[in-house]
Amino acid sequence: AQRTIAGLKGHYHQLTGDWIARSSIYDRLSLKLAQLLKDIVVDITKKRMDRSLKPRGHLSRFIRVLALDSSSTHLPDQLASKYPGTRTAAGMKLHCLFDIFGGHIHKVKQSSERVADLAAWRHLGPWLRGSLLLVDLGYYSYQFLSRVDRNGGAFLSRIKSNINPRIVKNNRPVRRGLAIDVVGLNLQYVLYNIKRKVLDVNVEVVVKRNKYNGKQSREKQVFRLIAIYDEEQRGYHGYLTNLPVDELAAEDVTETYGLRWQVEIFFKALRQQHSLDELPSRKKKVIDCLFWASILSSLVSHEGLELAREETPKGRCLPILRWSKYFALAVRDL
Repeated sequence: AQRTIAGLKGHYHQLTGDWIARSSIYDRLSLKLAQLLKDIVVDITKKRMDRSLKPRGHLSRFIRVLALDSSSTHLPDQLASKYPGTRTAAGMKLHCLFDIFGGHIHKVKQSSERVADLAAWRHLGPWLRGSLLLVDLGYYSYQFLSRVDRNGGAFLSRIKSNINPRIVKNNRPVRRGLAIDVVGLNLQYVLYNIKRKVLDVNVEVVVKRNKYNGKQSREKQVFRLIAIYDEEQRGYHGYLTNLPVDELAAEDVTETYGLRWQVEIFFKALRQQHSLDELPSRKKKVIDCLFWASILSSLVSHEGLELAREETPKGRCLPILRWSKYFALAVRDL
C-alpha cells in the first residue's frame, strides 16, 4: 500500500516479524528482479491465451476480442534520460492488448512516454488470427490496419474526421427517388450531402509499405467504412473495418466498438488499486521493479476474480473495478 522503502520495510516486518536494513531492500530492487517479474508476467499471459472466455452473441465467430491502448505515468525529472516524457520531463508508457471477454492482459509492453503508440507494435504475428482488434485513433494508420489484415486478424477502428477516400461500393440498396448514388464519389462530399442514418460502403485507401533500398512502395486496398449519424452531436461517427456485412452488421458497430471501454476500466484499476501511478524513485531499477509488480498484482487479482466468478450465481456480475477494490482490501489477509 505504501510504495516507499520505509513502507516496504514496515510491511516486510509485519509479514515476517523480522527487521531488515534499508540497504537490503535497495539491494533486492535490482534490474535482475525487474527482469524476473517481467518474465513471470509474460509467462502468465502466454498460459492464459488458451483460457480466454469465448466471445458471445454476434462476436461468437472470433477466438477473442482485443482492445489496443496505452496509459502514461509521470516519473521524477531525474529519470528524463532513461524515460523521456512528453508532457513532463520524464514519463513511462504502458502498452497493452486487453482481452475484453476474458477481462485480462493479452500482451503488455513498457516504454518511455515519447514512444508513439504505433511504434510499440511494429511486429505483429499469427497470434492475431481469428481475433477482433478494437483500435482507437492513436493507432490509426492504413499500414498498421493492413498488417492486421495480412496476419489473419479482423479490426474495427475509429476514423479521422478529415479522411477523404473514394467510395467503390455501396453495401446497402440504393433508395429510389433523389438518393445519391455514392459509388465513385469521395467520402467528405457524400457525408456533407446525404441525410442517411447509416452509410455502409467500401472505400479505396492508399497503403504505404516499409522502405526498401531507400524506396517506399504504395498500393491500393479496399476496406469497409461505416458512418453512423449521431443525433446529439449532429454529425457522423465513422469506423473502418475489414469485416464484410454478413460478419458484422452496421447496426452492431457502435455497440461493438463500445466494448473498448473495458480497457479504460482496467487502466483505472491499475492506477487506483495496483499503484501504477505510485513510482516514487529516481532510480530506473526501482521504477522497473515497481512497474512490473503492479502488472503482476493485477494478474494475481484476476486469478482471484476467476475463482470468485465460479461461485457467483448465474445472472450476477462481478465488475473488474469493484473486484479490484475488494482484492486490495483483502490481499494482506490472503
